[in-house]
Amino acid sequence: MFRNVLSIFLLVFGFWCISAFSYGKEFSFRVKIEPPAASQQTSRFQVVIDGTKVNFYVDKNVWSEWTKVDNAGIDAIRKQYPNLYLGRYPLVFHIRMVPSIPETKIYLECEVDSKQYSGQALFTGSGAMNVGILQWEEDGITKMGTMAQYNNKYWHHINKAAESIGEIKRPEKTSYC
Repeated sequence: MFRNVLSIFLLVFGFWCISAFSYGKEFSFRVKIEPPAASQQTSRFQVVIDGTKVNFYVDKNVWSEWTKVDNAGIDAIRKQYPNLYLGRYPLVFHIRMVPSIPETKIYLECEVDSKQYSGQALFTGSGAMNVGILQWEEDGITKMGTMAQYNNKYWHHINKAAESIGEIKRPEKTSYC
């Protein structure tokens, strides 16, 4: 009897924890993909967020329609690396575009909680053409941006700390045995 009550309690507590500590909000996004002018490889790109139902085509040099990622999409994103083990913000995902063309400029606009955020990236290499996107909470406000934009909030603190250390004095002479 005690085991049954305990198992029901743990089950209810588990569901409460999942709902109380859930993270990730529905959002909308759109992309504009600008391959180099000399590239005649394609005039359309496929845009995908792996694990979700987001899969559409966009013409080059034109903004796509706004695409909504709903709670089902957020749940799918939470089950992917690295979100699966993080279990909290930031919510990390990638928007993948096919085909991959070096020197392609990618522009992105996201909207979450009626606030818009924009970012851009330059695809310079080979392999999958994707943009890493994060959704995070800062001072109670949900924000979105590229991985570089997210990391930018730390650069000021790192530079300030480096300035406070000053110049590092290195030994002028060393003795070797």
